[in-house]
Amino acid sequence: HKSDNKMKQSSSTTPPSIISRRLPSILIYLLSIAIYIHPLTLSPTPANTTSSNSSSSWTLITNPIPQLDEAHIMSPDNHDVHPPPPSSLSAQYYQWMEAWQNDYWGRPLNSESSHKSWRPISVWSFRFLNGQTAVCQNIFGTLGRVIGLFVEVVLRFVGGIQRQSSGGDGGWWQEIISLAEGTFQREELVLTSELFIHRFINVLIHVALVQLVGVVARLLFATAADAAVGANTATTNNHNQQQQRQQRLLRYTQYTAQILFALHPIHVEAVANTANRPHLLALLFNVTIVDPTIPFLAVGVLGGMGLLSAETAIF
Repeated sequence: HKSDNKMKQSSSTTPPSIISRRLPSILIYLLSIAIYIHPLTLSPTPANTTSSNSSSSWTLITNPIPQLDEAHIMSPDNHDVHPPPPSSLSAQYYQWMEAWQNDYWGRPLNSESSHKSWRPISVWSFRFLNGQTAVCQNIFGTLGRVIGLFVEVVLRFVGGIQRQSSGGDGGWWQEIISLAEGTFQREELVLTSELFIHRFINVLIHVALVQLVGVVARLLFATAADAAVGANTATTNNHNQQQQRQQRLLRYTQYTAQILFALHPIHVEAVANTANRPHLLALLFNVTIVDPTIPFLAVGVLGGMGLLSAETAIF
């Protein structure tokens, strides 16, 4: 009987598999991407539908209209982001280093019209992560279409069920078929705009922040959980069960923090608008140095990169 009890106790305290532990995080990442990529591909956001390079379904991928400060970042006059063709390698190097002397909008820092926002790391992210090669355009354009179409299928499926239950038209699948037929036309895949690629990069930075916020949540509550387990060890023989229960609570805390951060509406403008990338980068570097196991030198480097991304990193 004692051996049976031990076997039952060991089987009841078996740790969860890697798949069961990783699956919630993977689903949270997919949710973080989907809730932004869908509106950035298929929502009625202003887009240049009169251009010959735009399709009826994917104008936000092929030819979107810059919104608010995006127009200044994407302007050809901003040579820090879109340099003119250099006449020599030295000229190209000088243009790359001009970001140290100019503000975020490409104006000299000593100019009276300067915004005084010194953000060279953010400027370089626009300059070097522009995805202007045909391979990058195909990759980002295809991913945007796949994610947008998948979420649209889910939304129209739910809407079709609701219409059927209310006695309406249930032919929602015909809408999906017509949308899918024009999704992957070869002549449209190479027309992915630079602005959409920059928006997609913002979403990827946001997904990385969702992961880091979960890590911070575990760090904040891990000390209290360890103290609770240590206090109960002297009065109970179920130390392993206590530890597993605390680890499970930490995972739930991590998932809750990630979901709240991913879905919080105050992040919409910072993520969806390309010009707000400096704040995303500053938070990315600052949250990374919260981990106490990071070497001191890395803390200084990451903290400096955060300040060079946006002045808001000081907060």
